[in-house]
Amino acid sequence: MDMRECKKCNIKLIKGTQFNSDTQNGFNICKSCRTNRVKKHYANNKESYLKSASKGYNAAKSDYKVYILEDENYVGVTGNMKWRMSQHRHLNKNTNNVRILYSTKNRDIALELEELLHDMGYEGKHLNNRYS
Repeated sequence: MDMRECKKCNIKLIKGTQFNSDTQNGFNICKSCRTNRVKKHYANNKESYLKSASKGYNAAKSDYKVYILEDENYVGVTGNMKWRMSQHRHLNKNTNNVRILYSTKNRDIALELEELLHDMGYEGKHLNNRYS
């Protein structure tokens, strides 16, 4: 067993189970000390987190959208278009011709339409889709 000593609380713990490398600060700390550090940072910066959440990705999450990437023949559902398009671009998919086919607050309805479109031959169906 690889034992490491936390540089904050000086407790020896097993690496990988109770121990994280905190590369941001350049030394090793245990999960408990890291959790406390993150909570303290959030508490001290809560106002800036709330401001960015109201402007950023979370603000776009009000409706579920069924969309099509026309150049990819791909249909999907998302509650956050900006984030989902960035995922597609990361996977080298062309997101230039994206169209929103339907928007609803009900996730089940959006998934049902997506399932129908996949059955018609559009790409995007995968095992993680949970149709009710």
